[in-house]
Amino acid sequence: MKFLNRVKYPPEPGNGSRPRTFEDRMASITPPTIIRDDGADGRWTVFYKPDNKFGQPKAFVIFQLLTKEVFSSAKSASLSNMYEFCVTDKLQEYAYDAGLAGLTYDVRVVPRGVRLTFGGYNDKLQKFASYVSKKISADMKDILPKDDAEFERYKDILMRSF
Repeated sequence: MKFLNRVKYPPEPGNGSRPRTFEDRMASITPPTIIRDDGADGRWTVFYKPDNKFGQPKAFVIFQLLTKEVFSSAKSASLSNMYEFCVTDKLQEYAYDAGLAGLTYDVRVVPRGVRLTFGGYNDKLQKFASYVSKKISADMKDILPKDDAEFERYKDILMRSF
């Protein structure tokens, strides 16, 4: 790691001609401010950190739905992983267009439940998050496999990934 001390980066705009070293770039970043914390047994912990570097109107929202059922047995763990794959597969076309507009989402099955992450420009983020949330909860018939052949295809893909 000694070579990192000799690495010089090009000067930043408005910074004259002084090149920055690796240590200059590794300056500490201020952590986000907690604006609401309901405690360990509460429902919400809300963080806020404005974008001081790029000035973009972006937001990121993470929801974690807590349940013990996701990994309570091998069968439920397998079905949960299949659900995660189905969501990704079924929303891929919509997510591609949203990605071009600067919006992202992620659905992950984690040991404590299901984590939904949304990010992007905050003027469209609420509509995007509402659409994806509705699709993965209320429109369950559109997400789950429609017939045995589709179920077997998903099952085969998942078995090959392990």
